[in-house]
Amino acid sequence: MMDRLAYLICMAVSFLFMYSVCGVSADGQTKKLSFKAMNFFLVFLCLYWAILIGLQNGTGTDYYTYYNMFKNGTPAYYHRIHEYGFYYIADFVGAHMHPQWAYFFLALLQSIGFCIFFKYAQFDRPDLFLLVYFTCATSFINSTNALRQFSAMYIFLAGIILLRDKKYIGYVLTLIVAYLFHKSAIYLLALLIGRFWFVLKNKWILIAELSVSLVICFVGMDGILNWIAQFTPYKDYIGSSFATTGNRTDFLNIATKLIYVPFFIHLLFLEYDDTDYNSLFFINLGFFCFCIKLMGMSSYFISRFAYHFDTLAYIPLYYYILWVRRCNMKKEIKLLLYFITLSVMLGPFVAKTCFFPVREYAYRSILTPFFF
Repeated sequence: MMDRLAYLICMAVSFLFMYSVCGVSADGQTKKLSFKAMNFFLVFLCLYWAILIGLQNGTGTDYYTYYNMFKNGTPAYYHRIHEYGFYYIADFVGAHMHPQWAYFFLALLQSIGFCIFFKYAQFDRPDLFLLVYFTCATSFINSTNALRQFSAMYIFLAGIILLRDKKYIGYVLTLIVAYLFHKSAIYLLALLIGRFWFVLKNKWILIAELSVSLVICFVGMDGILNWIAQFTPYKDYIGSSFATTGNRTDFLNIATKLIYVPFFIHLLFLEYDDTDYNSLFFINLGFFCFCIKLMGMSSYFISRFAYHFDTLAYIPLYYYILWVRRCNMKKEIKLLLYFITLSVMLGPFVAKTCFFPVREYAYRSILTPFFF
């Protein structure tokens, strides 16, 4: 039973811990932490997350594939495709350590990448962002499945701060490091060209962007994507079972994304309009990433690439909660909006992790036999 509560406990501990140190003070103002204090608290959370994920046992569909790889030797294929970061970590563990250590090292790498992003993103209420991250995004729970790609995603996540701050050389170097764990990270260079899109202040552009992605979500664009895929390393997947029978996501999974659309749209029409550069960048970036995830519901190629955007896609929901709190509206309406939003966030999360856990949501630890 305790295994079923692992993700819920992690979410609650992380949120309450961060709320206690930088939530709301007695006078209603957000508490501010010093640079050193934030470092201290993040070290604790970083290790907690890395241990929880790194000690998983048989969780998800890819666990044993990677476990056998760490135990019996990493295929030279990963060296040939230049994923040296993953290859050398896996090879070192395979030669000198128990295979489980590879999961811990990669989980620690992922946690450090997230903490860098989390610290420098300058969220006014980091506790609320953690709540959105754990309940809405799937990257934390999925990280031992698409192990290489999520490792690259968390490195890219740290690089987003450099992109926001217009440190383009640093962003490119970050992507090169991410590429060493999953080659698809190289396509994220396209964000350099599209960066101007993330600083536009026009809600109708975002609504149009969202509308197009909703149409593609249901209609699909396989013809175009198959043509593009033939010029990429993913050309071998054209016509495979991945891109045919398993191409379109089932409606239940689509619905778990569509439930956020009303909140995203409402965000754009809230009367509170004090959008600084940081908020504008992350809201626009979040809309873009969420639209990629929606389009990925009908395409294997996009869905795999959309893993890189999983955490960023739900940032608008964080701003929605924050802005509802700051808007001038009746207290009763605010409470109703809070209740609906939290129900949408917590309901599916609790159901998937505690009551109906399957695949990656069915947490098991290598320590479980020693305590239960």
